[in-house]
Amino acid sequence: MVEAIPEWSPYHYTFNNPISFNDPTGMMGENVFATTAVNKDDPTQTYYIDDGVNFTWEVSRSDFNRIKENGGIPDDLRGTWTRDFYWQAWQALISSDGSASDEITQYIVTDNIEPFVDVYQQQSLWPIALLPVNKIKKLKKLRDWVKKNGGKKIPGTKKGGVTFKNKKGNLPKTDANGKPITYKEYDVNPAPGPGQNRGAERMVVINNGKSYYTNDHYKTFTEIKD
Repeated sequence: MVEAIPEWSPYHYTFNNPISFNDPTGMMGENVFATTAVNKDDPTQTYYIDDGVNFTWEVSRSDFNRIKENGGIPDDLRGTWTRDFYWQAWQALISSDGSASDEITQYIVTDNIEPFVDVYQQQSLWPIALLPVNKIKKLKKLRDWVKKNGGKKIPGTKKGGVTFKNKKGNLPKTDANGKPITYKEYDVNPAPGPGQNRGAERMVVINNGKSYYTNDHYKTFTEIKD
């Protein structure tokens, strides 16, 4: 296959990078990491997408056939791939030991994942996986304090415990039994100084026990889970 890679001498092995590539046929280096698309209706059917990502992606039979016909991920499925990849990565993160040296932790917390934020913010409830670990810990601590102290304003903040009316309906209006949900909102940052506003961050706690975080003044929400 030397004619396929004219920029490389034929006297090389795996592009001089045996960690990221292998050469099982002896003809040309191949990427070690690839998305493996799996047909959920027939798991024996798999298709490898040479994208450098070590990810097993379960898809419907129709999407699986489209991926094979396209020779890769069709443009209209890339958002779904992104969502599924980061959800799987998040599940790996919360089951890891959480140390700074842990590969999954480092990937989620340290690496730049800003290009993927826009995909998730198209939904009203985007995953907490996109928040830094220290922010998650802070929000859980504040949420637990509010619940323990009867919904009082968080000490040191300007406002809290007031009703959030959910006018735009970005959060559920009723519970599973059809009963209206009552929302209370809280500042999560210290009270601003003179001439400063409260910022766009809020925490919303509701009467069924769930709580949410918004950093864009109620446009999108993240559920704060245990």
